[in-house]
Parts: sequence; structure tokens; C-alpha cells
Amino acid sequence: MRKFTVLIGLRTSETEVGRIGLRQAAVTIESRLGPKNLGLIVRKDSGEAAYGLLFKSLWVDIRGQERAKEVVFMAVSYAGEGEVADSNTVATVMMLASSLANEKPSRTIRIVFLPFDRSPADQKSWLRERCLSDDESCVAVIGLKTMQQAPQISADSWQMVNTDSKAKLWWESLKKGDLLDTDMPNVWITHPVYATDAWQDKKNERLNATIGVTQEIRGWLYTVAR
Repeated sequence: MRKFTVLIGLRTSETEVGRIGLRQAAVTIESRLGPKNLGLIVRKDSGEAAYGLLFKSLWVDIRGQERAKEVVFMAVSYAGEGEVADSNTVATVMMLASSLANEKPSRTIRIVFLPFDRSPADQKSWLRERCLSDDESCVAVIGLKTMQQAPQISADSWQMVNTDSKAKLWWESLKKGDLLDTDMPNVWITHPVYATDAWQDKKNERLNATIGVTQEIRGWLYTVAR
């Protein structure tokens, strides 16, 4: 995470500095997850042009053993302000890739890093149009976002960002371990560990909480991919 906050910083297509940051972030993700480190094959789409440059999504597959053509997406945008909160979302999904690298789910888990921070609906469209082949089907999308508002005090710290009622029911059933049969649910979630104003001067506490959150997401992915 330090590399995203200290060395790379701002990651956006809207400024020259941000565009440099986006490209550096993509190189970092590919290097960390690729054959020389984690050992996974990193794939890319054709990209989208902005300000004369192409910005691409990157992904790795935890290939399914029985139903490999059925894809469960885990997605995050690698765009961000260079703050701890948005860098932590990317770091979480990279940790997920690392922890799942040697697993053998029934369905394929496709872990995708998107170049733009867009609405959940737009991100789902990008995933289906650019990160899915014609002979594959999308089972579900689980996306991770930065928490924009102050954390709510509740029994469940997780919050769903988008407001799709069917997706919300599916999400609630997933947390309970009793998965509803819903057509391509698109669920984008956040947690206080991804809040901008939380955890000030509590670096170790935030790290420990993030590890716990990552383990929760890992379990949910495996439930959907079983």
C-alpha cells in the first residue's frame, strides 16, 4: 500500500500527474501478480483512450475446475487520490489474488483492476464487454469501493454502495451463507477500513482490520464460486 500512497500518489486520467500515476499503478499490479512474483498470468483488455493514452483493465484468473466458463468477478478501480483509503482497496484485492492463487474453485474467480472509478452499473458493463469472452458467462460481480461518507455505527460494518434491490437481497443472502439464485447480481461494497477520515494515526489497527476484511471477502468469493 505504501507504494500507492507515497511513490505513486494521484491516479486519475484528468491530470498529467494522475495519468502518470495510473500507468505506474498498472505496471505495479502487473509486476506483483505476474509470473516473476505471484506466478499468475496477467491479462489486459484493449483499453479506453483518454488524453491520447490508452488505459486498460488488468486481471488474473483463479481458474474453475468444473465450471471454468462461469465467471465470478472481483473488481476494484486502481484510480484514486493517492490516499490511504483508496490505496487500501487496491491492496486488499491484490492480497485476495495472492491468497487465492493456489486454490481450485468450481467456477472461475476473475480478479479485475479497472482504470477508471465509475458507477457500479458502468463498471459492470465494462467487465461484461471487455473482460468476458463470448463463450463465458457472468455469475456475479463483487466490487470494492472507497467509503465516501463517515462510517455508520451498526452491527454490520459493511455497506453496499449501489441501490439495486435484487442485488441487495443477494448480498444479504451471501453474508448469511444461504445464497439466493439471482441473475448476474452486481454488488459494490465498502467498509470503514476504506474510509478516508477513519483510522487516523492507527496504522497497525487499520492493517489488522484490513486483513480480517480480506478474509471475509475471500470466503464470500469461494461461496459464489463453489
